[in-house]
Amino acid sequence: MRVNVCYSAELEELPSIVLNLSSEVANNLRAIADSLDNGVSETLAGGQSKNPEDLVRVDYALRVARAAFVNLDTRIQDIQLINSGAADVFANPEQYEAEIARRQAEAAAAQAQAEREPEEPVVVEVEESEEA
Repeated sequence: MRVNVCYSAELEELPSIVLNLSSEVANNLRAIADSLDNGVSETLAGGQSKNPEDLVRVDYALRVARAAFVNLDTRIQDIQLINSGAADVFANPEQYEAEIARRQAEAAAAQAQAEREPEEPVVVEVEESEEA
């Protein structure tokens, strides 16, 4: 099962993070290629095998490779989004600093408002039903 994991990092660290994640993807791509090449070429040595068991093994190798590519595609998409976001911030840091300041001010105002307003108790009325 795949799950999304979120964490924060310093903006200045993003290029290094993108590099590390991209290197990980490249290593995984090489491993998939090697596994696929070995699984197919060793099984179908010379391309002459008509043995159904060999073809089943090749089918399995192909399915495993496709599943691995799907996982890597998701990882590449994550890397692309991280990189794109970092590029936007580096291109216009003033805009993002202003947005962060605006959000912090809104949060502080909402917190102050919540502290000024007493919470009203919640009243729940329950109707009694007659049993038949």
